[in-house]
Amino acid sequence: MAKRKRLTVIDALSARLGSPKKKGQESDFTCPFCIKAGIHPPSKLHVNPNKRGRHNGAMYHGAALCHKCGYKTRSMYNLLRDVLGRVPRIAFQRVTQQTEDIVKIVEEIFKEDTTETIMLPEEFKRLHVPPRGVFAKLMYSWLTSPRPFGRRLTDDDIDDWGLGYCTKGLYAGHVIFPLYMNGEMVYFTSRAFISSTSKSLHPKGSRDAFLYGYDRAATVDDWVAVVEGPMDAIAFGEHGIGLLGQNLSRQQRRLLSRVQAKEIIVALDADAQDRARELAAELAEATGKRVSYLPFEEGDPDDHRPHLEEMLSQRVEVDGFLDMVEQLLGK
Repeated sequence: MAKRKRLTVIDALSARLGSPKKKGQESDFTCPFCIKAGIHPPSKLHVNPNKRGRHNGAMYHGAALCHKCGYKTRSMYNLLRDVLGRVPRIAFQRVTQQTEDIVKIVEEIFKEDTTETIMLPEEFKRLHVPPRGVFAKLMYSWLTSPRPFGRRLTDDDIDDWGLGYCTKGLYAGHVIFPLYMNGEMVYFTSRAFISSTSKSLHPKGSRDAFLYGYDRAATVDDWVAVVEGPMDAIAFGEHGIGLLGQNLSRQQRRLLSRVQAKEIIVALDADAQDRARELAAELAEATGKRVSYLPFEEGDPDDHRPHLEEMLSQRVEVDGFLDMVEQLLGK
Protein backbone atom coordinates (compact mmCIF):
# COMPACT_ATOMS: atom_id res chain seq x y z
CA MET A 1 0.00 0.00 0.00
CA ALA A 2 1.37 3.41 -0.97
CA LYS A 3 2.76 5.51 1.84
CA ARG A 4 0.73 8.66 2.43
CA LYS A 5 2.11 12.08 3.26
CA ARG A 6 0.42 15.39 4.10
CA LEU A 7 1.53 18.30 1.95
CA THR A 8 2.76 21.21 4.03
CA VAL A 9 2.66 24.99 3.86
CA ILE A 10 6.36 24.93 2.94
CA ASP A 11 5.61 22.57 0.01
CA ALA A 12 2.93 24.94 -1.28
CA LEU A 13 5.19 28.00 -0.95
CA SER A 14 8.06 26.19 -2.66
CA ALA A 15 5.90 25.73 -5.77
CA ARG A 16 5.95 29.49 -6.25
CA LEU A 17 9.09 30.74 -4.45
CA GLY A 18 11.56 27.91 -5.00
CA SER A 19 13.29 25.77 -2.41
CA PRO A 20 14.03 27.52 0.88
CA LYS A 21 17.08 27.42 3.09
CA LYS A 22 16.37 25.52 6.29
CA LYS A 23 17.36 26.71 9.75
CA GLY A 24 15.87 24.36 12.31
CA GLN A 25 12.09 24.77 12.07
CA GLU A 26 12.45 27.99 10.06
CA SER A 27 12.49 28.13 6.25
CA ASP A 28 13.98 31.18 4.49
CA PHE A 29 12.59 32.15 1.06
CA THR A 30 13.54 35.06 -1.17
CA CYS A 31 10.94 37.60 -0.10
CA PRO A 32 8.30 38.13 -2.84
CA PHE A 33 6.98 41.20 -1.01
CA CYS A 34 10.37 42.92 -1.26
CA ILE A 35 10.33 42.26 -5.01
CA LYS A 36 6.77 43.56 -5.34
CA ALA A 37 7.73 46.74 -3.43
CA GLY A 38 10.77 47.30 -5.66
CA ILE A 39 13.29 46.65 -2.89
CA HIS A 40 16.60 45.36 -4.30
CA PRO A 41 18.23 43.21 -3.35
CA PRO A 42 15.27 41.44 -1.74
CA SER A 43 15.71 40.09 1.76
CA LYS A 44 14.63 36.76 3.23
CA LEU A 45 11.09 35.85 4.19
CA HIS A 46 11.41 33.81 7.38
CA VAL A 47 8.62 31.24 7.71
CA ASN A 48 8.00 29.02 10.73
CA PRO A 49 4.70 27.10 10.43
CA ASN A 50 5.22 25.51 13.85
CA LYS A 51 5.76 28.66 15.89
CA ARG A 52 3.15 29.04 18.61
CA GLY A 53 2.40 31.92 20.93
CA ARG A 54 -0.11 34.47 22.15
CA HIS A 55 -0.67 37.95 20.74
CA ASN A 56 -3.28 40.47 21.92
CA GLY A 57 -4.82 37.72 24.02
CA ALA A 58 -5.27 35.29 21.11
CA MET A 59 -3.30 32.14 20.37
CA TYR A 60 -1.55 31.82 17.01
CA HIS A 61 0.14 28.95 15.23
CA GLY A 62 2.73 29.84 12.59
CA ALA A 63 4.53 33.07 11.72
CA ALA A 64 6.24 34.76 8.77
CA LEU A 65 8.40 37.89 8.77
CA CYS A 66 10.62 39.94 6.48
CA HIS A 67 12.79 42.45 8.35
CA LYS A 68 13.50 44.53 5.24
CA CYS A 69 10.05 45.24 3.73
CA GLY A 70 8.16 44.76 6.99
CA TYR A 71 5.79 42.01 5.86
CA LYS A 72 4.57 39.94 8.79
CA THR A 73 1.71 37.63 9.63
CA ARG A 74 0.82 35.14 12.34
CA SER A 75 -1.42 33.14 10.03
CA MET A 76 -0.24 30.52 7.55
CA TYR A 77 -3.61 30.85 5.86
CA ASN A 78 -2.92 34.55 5.20
CA LEU A 79 0.63 33.81 4.05
CA LEU A 80 -0.54 31.31 1.43
CA ARG A 81 -3.26 33.72 0.32
CA ASP A 82 -0.79 36.62 -0.03
CA VAL A 83 1.88 34.61 -1.87
CA LEU A 84 -0.24 32.31 -4.04
CA GLY A 85 -3.35 34.44 -4.44
CA ARG A 86 -5.41 31.58 -3.01
CA VAL A 87 -5.06 28.86 -0.41
CA PRO A 88 -4.58 25.55 -2.25
CA ARG A 89 -6.96 22.92 -0.96
CA ILE A 90 -4.55 20.23 -2.14
CA ALA A 91 -1.96 21.57 0.31
CA PHE A 92 -4.10 20.23 3.12
CA GLN A 93 -5.14 16.92 1.57
CA ARG A 94 -3.42 13.57 1.64
CA VAL A 95 -1.80 12.31 -1.56
CA THR A 96 0.26 9.24 -2.38
CA GLN A 97 3.99 9.68 -2.46
CA GLN A 98 4.00 7.72 -5.75
CA THR A 99 2.16 10.62 -7.44
CA GLU A 100 5.30 12.37 -8.78
CA ASP A 101 6.96 15.34 -7.17
CA ILE A 102 5.00 17.19 -4.47
CA VAL A 103 5.82 20.61 -5.95
CA LYS A 104 4.40 19.55 -9.33
CA ILE A 105 1.21 18.45 -7.62
CA VAL A 106 0.85 21.82 -5.93
CA GLU A 107 1.47 23.61 -9.23
CA GLU A 108 -1.56 21.82 -10.68
CA ILE A 109 -3.85 23.92 -8.50
CA PHE A 110 -3.29 26.86 -10.82
CA LYS A 111 -4.75 24.85 -13.74
CA GLU A 112 -7.99 23.97 -11.98
CA ASP A 113 -11.26 25.36 -13.28
CA THR A 114 -12.96 27.52 -10.69
CA THR A 115 -16.57 28.44 -10.15
CA GLU A 116 -17.72 31.90 -11.20
CA THR A 117 -16.74 34.43 -8.58
CA ILE A 118 -17.10 38.14 -7.92
CA MET A 119 -13.84 40.03 -8.42
CA LEU A 120 -12.70 42.85 -6.17
CA PRO A 121 -13.28 46.38 -7.53
CA GLU A 122 -10.52 47.59 -9.85
CA GLU A 123 -9.98 50.48 -7.43
CA PHE A 124 -9.43 48.16 -4.43
CA LYS A 125 -6.35 48.85 -2.32
CA ARG A 126 -5.13 46.61 0.47
CA LEU A 127 -4.92 48.40 3.83
CA HIS A 128 -1.38 47.89 5.07
CA VAL A 129 -0.20 48.09 8.67
CA PRO A 130 1.25 50.63 9.19
CA PRO A 131 -0.94 52.49 6.65
CA ARG A 132 0.53 54.26 3.65
CA GLY A 133 -0.99 57.48 2.34
CA VAL A 134 -3.39 60.07 3.76
CA PHE A 135 -6.65 58.24 3.03
CA ALA A 136 -5.26 54.92 4.27
CA LYS A 137 -4.21 56.60 7.53
CA LEU A 138 -7.71 58.07 7.98
CA MET A 139 -9.27 54.66 7.27
CA TYR A 140 -6.88 52.96 9.67
CA SER A 141 -7.60 55.52 12.39
CA TRP A 142 -11.36 54.98 12.03
CA LEU A 143 -11.07 51.19 12.09
CA THR A 144 -8.79 51.07 15.13
CA SER A 145 -10.16 53.92 17.27
CA PRO A 146 -12.38 53.12 20.28
CA ARG A 147 -16.15 53.31 20.08
CA PRO A 148 -18.25 55.35 19.48
CA PHE A 149 -15.99 57.15 17.00
CA GLY A 150 -14.20 54.10 15.58
CA ARG A 151 -14.58 50.35 15.07
CA ARG A 152 -12.05 49.10 17.64
CA LEU A 153 -10.26 46.66 15.29
CA THR A 154 -6.69 45.55 15.93
CA ASP A 155 -3.77 45.49 13.50
CA ASP A 156 -4.10 41.71 13.38
CA ASP A 157 -7.79 42.00 12.48
CA ILE A 158 -6.95 44.21 9.50
CA ASP A 159 -4.17 41.91 8.34
CA ASP A 160 -5.84 38.58 9.04
CA TRP A 161 -9.10 39.47 7.29
CA GLY A 162 -7.41 41.16 4.31
CA LEU A 163 -9.32 44.45 4.63
CA GLY A 164 -8.98 47.16 2.01
CA TYR A 165 -10.64 50.28 0.67
CA CYS A 166 -11.50 52.28 -2.44
CA THR A 167 -10.93 55.98 -3.10
CA LYS A 168 -12.61 56.01 -6.52
CA GLY A 169 -15.51 54.36 -8.31
CA LEU A 170 -18.77 52.94 -6.99
CA TYR A 171 -17.17 51.89 -3.68
CA ALA A 172 -15.29 55.14 -3.02
CA GLY A 173 -15.11 55.82 0.70
CA HIS A 174 -15.95 52.23 1.62
CA VAL A 175 -14.06 49.60 3.59
CA ILE A 176 -13.90 46.41 1.50
CA PHE A 177 -14.28 43.01 3.17
CA PRO A 178 -13.08 40.21 0.83
CA LEU A 179 -14.85 36.88 1.33
CA TYR A 180 -12.85 33.67 0.83
CA MET A 181 -14.18 30.14 0.34
CA ASN A 182 -11.72 27.24 0.02
CA GLY A 183 -8.97 29.82 -0.10
CA GLU A 184 -10.38 31.68 -3.11
CA MET A 185 -11.75 35.23 -3.13
CA VAL A 186 -15.33 34.64 -4.27
CA TYR A 187 -17.26 37.70 -3.08
CA PHE A 188 -16.93 40.89 -1.11
CA THR A 189 -19.03 43.33 0.82
CA SER A 190 -18.39 46.90 1.93
CA ARG A 191 -19.21 49.46 4.58
CA ALA A 192 -19.21 53.24 4.16
CA PHE A 193 -16.39 55.06 5.93
CA ILE A 194 -17.38 58.56 4.82
CA SER A 195 -20.79 60.07 4.01
CA SER A 196 -22.62 57.84 1.54
CA THR A 197 -26.14 57.19 0.32
CA SER A 198 -25.80 53.59 1.51
CA LYS A 199 -24.21 52.22 4.68
CA SER A 200 -23.28 48.99 2.86
CA LEU A 201 -22.91 48.12 -0.81
CA HIS A 202 -22.83 44.60 -2.25
CA PRO A 203 -21.85 43.54 -5.78
CA LYS A 204 -24.49 42.07 -8.03
CA GLY A 205 -24.69 38.28 -7.95
CA SER A 206 -25.87 35.60 -5.57
CA ARG A 207 -24.13 35.11 -2.25
CA ASP A 208 -26.26 32.12 -1.27
CA ALA A 209 -23.28 29.74 -1.37
CA PHE A 210 -20.93 31.94 0.66
CA LEU A 211 -20.36 32.66 4.36
CA TYR A 212 -17.99 35.36 5.58
CA GLY A 213 -15.19 33.88 7.68
CA TYR A 214 -16.19 30.28 6.92
CA ASP A 215 -12.70 29.11 5.94
CA ARG A 216 -11.36 30.09 9.35
CA ALA A 217 -14.25 28.90 11.46
CA ALA A 218 -14.89 25.58 9.70
CA THR A 219 -12.04 23.82 11.53
CA VAL A 220 -12.63 25.29 15.01
CA ASP A 221 -13.42 22.47 17.45
CA ASP A 222 -15.52 24.03 20.21
CA TRP A 223 -18.06 26.57 18.87
CA VAL A 224 -18.81 28.98 16.05
CA ALA A 225 -20.96 32.13 16.13
CA VAL A 226 -23.36 32.83 13.26
CA VAL A 227 -23.80 36.60 12.91
CA GLU A 228 -25.16 39.13 10.43
CA GLY A 229 -22.27 41.26 9.14
CA PRO A 230 -18.49 41.18 8.68
CA MET A 231 -17.74 43.45 11.66
CA ASP A 232 -19.69 41.07 13.92
CA ALA A 233 -17.79 38.08 12.49
CA ILE A 234 -14.45 39.81 13.10
CA ALA A 235 -15.53 40.57 16.68
CA PHE A 236 -15.74 36.81 17.29
CA GLY A 237 -12.34 36.19 15.66
CA GLU A 238 -11.78 32.72 14.23
CA HIS A 239 -15.17 31.65 15.64
CA GLY A 240 -17.20 34.18 13.61
CA ILE A 241 -19.29 33.34 10.52
CA GLY A 242 -21.20 36.13 8.76
CA LEU A 243 -24.46 35.55 6.85
CA LEU A 244 -24.33 39.04 5.29
CA GLY A 245 -27.94 39.38 6.39
CA GLN A 246 -30.45 37.42 8.44
CA ASN A 247 -31.52 34.77 5.93
CA LEU A 248 -29.97 31.34 5.56
CA SER A 249 -29.92 29.62 2.16
CA ARG A 250 -29.93 25.88 1.60
CA GLN A 251 -26.27 25.99 0.56
CA GLN A 252 -25.31 27.96 3.67
CA ARG A 253 -27.23 25.54 5.88
CA ARG A 254 -25.29 22.68 4.30
CA LEU A 255 -21.98 24.47 4.91
CA LEU A 256 -22.81 25.02 8.58
CA SER A 257 -23.66 21.36 9.01
CA ARG A 258 -20.08 20.55 7.95
CA VAL A 259 -18.21 22.68 10.48
CA GLN A 260 -16.18 20.75 13.05
CA ALA A 261 -17.48 22.78 15.98
CA LYS A 262 -19.63 20.95 18.50
CA GLU A 263 -21.90 23.99 19.01
CA ILE A 264 -23.37 26.70 16.81
CA ILE A 265 -24.27 29.98 18.54
CA VAL A 266 -26.65 32.33 16.71
CA ALA A 267 -25.80 35.95 17.60
CA LEU A 268 -27.97 38.36 15.62
CA ASP A 269 -28.52 42.05 16.35
CA ALA A 270 -30.84 43.20 19.15
CA ASP A 271 -33.58 44.15 16.67
CA ALA A 272 -33.64 40.60 15.26
CA GLN A 273 -34.08 38.47 18.38
CA ASP A 274 -37.19 36.67 17.10
CA ARG A 275 -35.29 35.80 13.95
CA ALA A 276 -32.33 34.63 16.07
CA ARG A 277 -34.54 32.11 17.88
CA GLU A 278 -36.09 30.93 14.59
CA LEU A 279 -32.67 30.56 12.97
CA ALA A 280 -31.28 28.66 15.96
CA ALA A 281 -34.18 26.21 15.80
CA GLU A 282 -33.70 25.79 12.03
CA LEU A 283 -30.03 24.98 12.50
CA ALA A 284 -30.74 22.54 15.33
CA GLU A 285 -33.06 20.61 13.01
CA ALA A 286 -30.79 20.83 9.97
CA THR A 287 -27.36 20.13 11.50
CA GLY A 288 -28.03 17.82 14.44
CA LYS A 289 -25.53 19.87 16.44
CA ARG A 290 -25.96 21.62 19.74
CA VAL A 291 -27.37 25.05 18.85
CA SER A 292 -28.00 28.10 21.02
CA TYR A 293 -28.70 31.79 20.56
CA LEU A 294 -27.08 34.72 22.33
CA PRO A 295 -29.67 37.35 23.37
CA PHE A 296 -28.87 41.05 22.91
CA GLU A 297 -30.96 43.77 24.53
CA GLU A 298 -29.26 46.47 22.45
CA GLY A 299 -26.73 46.83 19.68
CA ASP A 300 -24.94 44.00 17.93
CA PRO A 301 -21.98 41.68 18.70
CA ASP A 302 -19.50 44.26 17.43
CA ASP A 303 -20.85 46.80 19.95
CA HIS A 304 -20.18 44.33 22.78
CA ARG A 305 -16.80 43.09 21.54
CA PRO A 306 -14.87 43.56 24.82
CA HIS A 307 -17.47 41.53 26.73
CA LEU A 308 -18.44 38.81 24.23
CA GLU A 309 -16.54 36.08 26.03
CA GLU A 310 -18.36 36.86 29.28
CA MET A 311 -21.72 37.10 27.49
CA LEU A 312 -21.43 33.55 26.14
CA SER A 313 -22.58 32.27 29.52
CA GLN A 314 -25.97 33.89 28.77
CA ARG A 315 -26.64 31.88 25.60
CA VAL A 316 -29.87 29.90 25.45
CA GLU A 317 -29.84 26.37 24.01
CA VAL A 318 -32.67 25.39 21.68
CA ASP A 319 -34.06 22.01 20.69
CA GLY A 320 -35.40 22.25 17.18
CA PHE A 321 -38.83 23.21 15.91
CA LEU A 322 -40.86 22.65 19.08
CA ASP A 323 -38.57 24.90 21.05
CA MET A 324 -38.95 27.61 18.38
CA VAL A 325 -42.75 27.42 18.63
CA GLU A 326 -42.64 27.66 22.42
CA GLN A 327 -40.27 30.63 22.27
CA LEU A 328 -42.47 32.52 19.80
CA LEU A 329 -45.62 31.80 21.83
CA GLY A 330 -43.88 32.96 24.98
CA LYS A 331 -44.34 29.66 26.82
